[in-house]
Amino acid sequence: MAIACSEKCIFDWVIGKLRHSFVSLTIHYLRKSIPMSRPTVLITGGSKRIGKATAIAFASRGCNIALHYNHSRQSAERVQEEISHNFSVTCTIHQGELNNYQPATEKLISECLSQHGRLDYLINNASIFYPTPMREAKPAQLDSFLKVNCLAAKHLAELAWPSLQKAQGAIVNLIDIYADAGLAEHTLYTASKACLKSLTQELALVMAPWIRVNGVSPGAILWPEQQSHVGEEQLKILASTSLKKLGTAEAIAETVVFLAMRAHYITGSVINVDGGRRDFI
Repeated sequence: MAIACSEKCIFDWVIGKLRHSFVSLTIHYLRKSIPMSRPTVLITGGSKRIGKATAIAFASRGCNIALHYNHSRQSAERVQEEISHNFSVTCTIHQGELNNYQPATEKLISECLSQHGRLDYLINNASIFYPTPMREAKPAQLDSFLKVNCLAAKHLAELAWPSLQKAQGAIVNLIDIYADAGLAEHTLYTASKACLKSLTQELALVMAPWIRVNGVSPGAILWPEQQSHVGEEQLKILASTSLKKLGTAEAIAETVVFLAMRAHYITGSVINVDGGRRDFI
C-alpha cells in the first residue's frame, strides 16, 4: 500500500508540474501572439531624436508602438527593428505627409486601429522648424507651420477621441519653451507652437473627464543634427540654465511617458523640461 501511495503521489506531482508548465507556456504564447492586449501608443514624428526616444520609452513599458514618419523611412525602420529586437511588443511604421493633414491623419488612425485594434495614447511630436524672419515670412510658410505643428494634432485628437475615450487614455503634445516668449528669426515656428499650447489647454477642457491632455515644452535638448560643434550662442544658452548642462531626448521621453501613463490627476498642464532656463523669461 505504501508503495502504491508513493507512486500515486509521484504521479500527481508530475501531472501538477505538467499542468503548470502547460499553463505557463500558454500564457507566454498568448502574450507574444496577441498584441491587441497591450496598450498602443501612436507617436507622430517618431523616427528620430525625441520621437525615437519616446517610442523606446513606451516600448520598455510594454506598449505596442504605431510610429509615424514622413520622409525618414530608413530611420523609422531602424527604430522598428530596435524595438522588436529588445522588447516583446509590436512596432508598426506609418508614412504620412502632415502638411496635407486631413487625409494623412485619417490614414494614420485607420492603419493604427486596423493593425493594433486599439489606441490608448496619442503623442503629437511631429514638427517643422526652420528660420522665418518676420519681414521675409510668406503666407504659404505660415500655412505649412500651422498645418504640421498644430492642425494635424487637432485633427488626430478628433479622430482618436472614440478610441482614447474607450481606453480612458491620454494625449501629450510636444510644444516648446519659446511658445511663451518667441524666438528671434523663428516667428512662424513659435507662433505655431503657441497655437499648439493653446490647443492643448482647450482639448483638456473639451475631452474631460474621459481623456487627459497635457503638453511638454523642451528647452535646450539637442542641437540641430547638422551642427557638429557647440558655438558661442549654445554656450550662452547652457550658462542660462540652472542645471548648466544640455538636456537629453530621454529626459523628454520620460516626462511624456509620465504624463501619459502615470499622471492620472493632471490635465491641461504644460511641463517645461528645460534645465531651469531663465534667459527667456
